[in-house]
Order: sequence, then structure tokens, then C-alpha cells
Amino acid sequence: GDRLLVMTSGGGYGIGPVGDRELSADVAPGYSSPRTVLTEVDVSNPASMAAVRTLTLDGTILSSRMTSGSIRVVVSSGPTGFAWEYPQGNGIRAEQVAIDANKKIIEESTIENWVPWYVLEDHKAGTTSDGPLLGCEQVGVPDEFSGLSMLSVLSIDLDSGLEPGNAIGLLAEGQTIYASTDNLYVATAPWMAWPLMEQAGGDVRATESLTTQIHMFDITDPATAVYVSSGRVDGTLLSQWSMDEYDGTLRVVTTDENPWWGSSDVPDSAVITLQRKGDELVQVGYVDGLGKNERVYAVRFIEDKGYVVTFRQVDPLYIVDLSDPTNPQVTGELKINGYSAYLHPIGEDLLLGVGQDASDEGRTLGTQVSVFDVSDPTNPQRLSRMTFKEAYSQAEWDTHAFLWWAPKGISVLPMQRWSWDERTGKEDNFSGAVVLAVGPQRVKQLGLIEHPNAAGEECPDCSWSAPIMRSLVIGDTLYTISEAGILASDIDTLDDVAWVPFG
Repeated sequence: GDRLLVMTSGGGYGIGPVGDRELSADVAPGYSSPRTVLTEVDVSNPASMAAVRTLTLDGTILSSRMTSGSIRVVVSSGPTGFAWEYPQGNGIRAEQVAIDANKKIIEESTIENWVPWYVLEDHKAGTTSDGPLLGCEQVGVPDEFSGLSMLSVLSIDLDSGLEPGNAIGLLAEGQTIYASTDNLYVATAPWMAWPLMEQAGGDVRATESLTTQIHMFDITDPATAVYVSSGRVDGTLLSQWSMDEYDGTLRVVTTDENPWWGSSDVPDSAVITLQRKGDELVQVGYVDGLGKNERVYAVRFIEDKGYVVTFRQVDPLYIVDLSDPTNPQVTGELKINGYSAYLHPIGEDLLLGVGQDASDEGRTLGTQVSVFDVSDPTNPQRLSRMTFKEAYSQAEWDTHAFLWWAPKGISVLPMQRWSWDERTGKEDNFSGAVVLAVGPQRVKQLGLIEHPNAAGEECPDCSWSAPIMRSLVIGDTLYTISEAGILASDIDTLDDVAWVPFG
């Protein structure tokens, strides 16, 4: 279409309450609560793009997804609008007076203190509206205490314009987001401040192990989301890739380890399957023993198979058969040095792994790209690999930085290297991207891409290039993006075509 949605989050700044004091020019603006800004942009004329509407609301974006033309934006916000009392003077009495006053403030709070506030600006009409994003009827509460933050799920159809009305809320913390075509899941590991913490008159207490709460939303209606159920699993999740839905079953990979106040049992990872039963997500299957005393570094689910990488000194790649959700089974294991931090399917029964090579003692040596054959689930094999010594890639922790272009069989990875060449006595640094031809038989470097000197005329002798963060292919052109600008390269020769600096 001819509309874009630009999403940003950050802290705001403003002047806090100063009471009867005069406001001096020397008073620095204070930090205010986080806020999210959604901007609808008309791109029908690329030469003259224009902001149409801007929606600003309390909170921070956790993530967003687009399914069936509907954009789902998940925002987490804390309580707002509380004018807290602070102790006036020293001593227990002053503290108790402030505590009692703050308890009264909470008791007298309204729904508007607990839901995010929004401001909608219509730039064409020149109008502004504001108000609470959610009403009581739009807010759900899990059966189990899940925190004091508000999760808001906005459903946006840019064909109808940016509006705040199609939002729902859940009184819960949020951390990791996954969405299928039908459901959206929000997972979080509750954080307890102190060992053996117990709320007076409540049932909230610290546990001897970490757990993850998962909240499920039905998103089959493009116009809105519906909160339907919640569940809990032992352990914590690595990332969004640790969750996947297939044939009505949610599959989750967790690492179960004790918090810092618990005992010293070694970590253990598991694959857990859950299904919705009424308003609960219920565990129906479980298999553990994946990487005893190791942590999960990468996960990928493909249909009825799960692939899990754990690491401490060696990199076991586990294959898990999930064809029977009630009885998941580990069928195969491959142990090699190093680890993959991201797994990507590149063809039938082939996985591309991006991570780090490592010594026999587990010391990382540099970025490693591997191709795995998983056609035999009982005997996975590594077919080829390439290592870039003393280098690291943003794709190891930011999967949006990874590009696989199947029509050409190439992968583009951002890469940085800071090292010293003992032979020449000079620095051997690189900041850019590596372009690889990837196949079952070998991984071959096709070339390197660097952006122009980021220091420019201010430091012509400087050799630093801005790190490349994203890459994409349009037609026969490979585009790489850094904070300095966008470079267009011929996808076959990798010759520079055009450079557009930012600013």
C-alpha cells in the first residue's frame, strides 16, 4: 500500500513538580516515563512523503507483528499520574507518614492511573485528541498475579488510518513476543526482589527456581485481539525463537536454573508442549536433558521438528521429534566445538548456523558459519563451515541483521573485527558485511562490503567504517544500511552502484 507505520520508543524529558519554588533557568529537565510514538506516513509520492497521523502513548514497545494485513503492536506501561509523597525530614516517623500517604494515593487511584494515556495528532486536519487508551471493559486480569504493568495490544489497519480505539489490555508484565497467524503469545519471567519475599496478606513469594508466564491472545479478528488464556512453565526463554505454534500446540524451549538466591543446581534445558484448555495453557508434553550444565544458544522449530543448540565447551545440536505433542523425543545429537546463535533453514533438510567457533576449552575464536544436514533426525551432520578469526556478527544476537537470499544462494552477515596482525605489526580491523555463497558442499566468501569513512572530512586519515546493521535485495541490487547511510551494490559483482549518506 501507500502507507507506512514508523514505531519508536524512548524516555521523555520534562520539568518535575517544584512546589512553591520559582523555576530557574538553571533547573535541568528531569527524566519522565517511557513513551511510544507511532507515526502513519503517506508514501504515495516517494519524493514528498508526509506524516498523516501520530499516536503517542505511555510505555515501551515490546515488539510488533503483521498478520492478514493487521499490525499488532505490543506495549508495556507502568502506572502513571501518581503524585507520590516523600519523607519530609529524617527518621522513621517521616518515612511512615509518607508510606501512609502513598497507600492512600493508591487506594484512591482510578483506572486512568493504571492504563496508558494517548495523544493522537491528525496532521492533515490539524486536530489533537487524547485520553486513556483502555477502559475497564478492555482490560483483562490473569488468574495468577502477573505483575503491575499493563500489556496493551493495539490492532492497526493502515487502510483505515491510525486510531487508538482497537486496543485491549492485560494486567501483566511482558518480555518476549511470538505470533502465529491465529494467536499472539507474550512471555515473561517474573522478577522477585528478595529471597523468601512474601507479601503480607497475599500469595506472592519468591521461588527456588525461575519460571515463565505465557499469555495467549486470539488475533483471528483483524480488527482486535482477545485475551484467552495464560500458563506457566519452569525455566526461562532465550528469545522469540524459543516459542512456536504448530497444529494447535505451543512448543517452548526453556532453561531451568535457580535464581541467584537459590541453590547451585546446574542448568538444564527442556522442550515443553502446551495446549489451551479453557482459560488455561496446560502442559501436555515434556522432554528435558538437553545440555546438562549448558545454556540454550539457538532454537528453531520447523513443522514437527525442533532444533536446539546448547553450549558451554562444545556445541550440541539436538533434534527433537514433536510429531506427538504429548511425547516429545530427542532423536539425534551432534557435538562440535563452538556454537550457533542463530539457525536458518536454507533448503530441504539444511540449516545454516551463525555463531562462534571455539577451542576445546570453550574459548571463542571468531564468527563461524556452518551448514548442517538434518535429513536423518537420528544423525545430524555438519557439511561445511567457514570461520572468521577474532570477528563477531550482529546476527548472533539480532536476527534482523541476517539476510538469506535464496534465488542466488547467498547470505549477507554484518561483521566486525578488531585485531592486531603480528606479522605486519599493524591493526587488522574490519567493519562492514561479508557476502557468502552457501551450499551443502561449501561456504565461500564472495566479497566484503564497507561503507565510506564515517568520520568523513572531519578526519580524513581515520579508517573507521560505520557498522552495517541491515541488508536487503531489491531486483538486482543489494542494499546495506548503517547509521552513516545506504550503499547500493550490484548483487552479482558487489561493485558499488550508489551511496546515499544520512544527514
